[in-house]
Amino acid sequence: MNNNSAASYEEMMTSLVQNLGQSEDPYKKMLGQVMMQNLQKGKERENHIPINGHKNGGSVQMRQDVKTLIKMNKELLSEYKALQQKHNKIVRLNAYAASALGACECWGIDPDCSDCHGNGSPGNLEIEEQKFNHLIQPFFVKLIQTINKTEGDLNNQ
Repeated sequence: MNNNSAASYEEMMTSLVQNLGQSEDPYKKMLGQVMMQNLQKGKERENHIPINGHKNGGSVQMRQDVKTLIKMNKELLSEYKALQQKHNKIVRLNAYAASALGACECWGIDPDCSDCHGNGSPGNLEIEEQKFNHLIQPFFVKLIQTINKTEGDLNNQ
């Protein structure tokens, strides 16, 4: 790879990563941010790689670069998978909480939502009783206990 094609490849990758980082999609945005950090780390590493004077130094350098890129790719893939798992967990928790409160997963704030068209705020849909009892009811039990204790303390004064 000559210097011009390496530079154009770097420019292309930088442009791609910047576009990902500016995406509306939270997956793409996080991926773009992680990739940009890794590109910057790669540039820092590149600046510290000594270039020796051997006639095959370029091929040695390319092998080193390939190893570095493979390592970075594995790190990126690992980070992406971890982010994807966290995202999936958050999506499931959001769906669970929304159904416990009788809300759409967009919480009624997205007029373009194909499920509720922006009319799915809490209480507008059917409340899933089992999920409500698991997630919401303990809060109200504790709240009532606290109110009763406070009222009792005030009456005893």
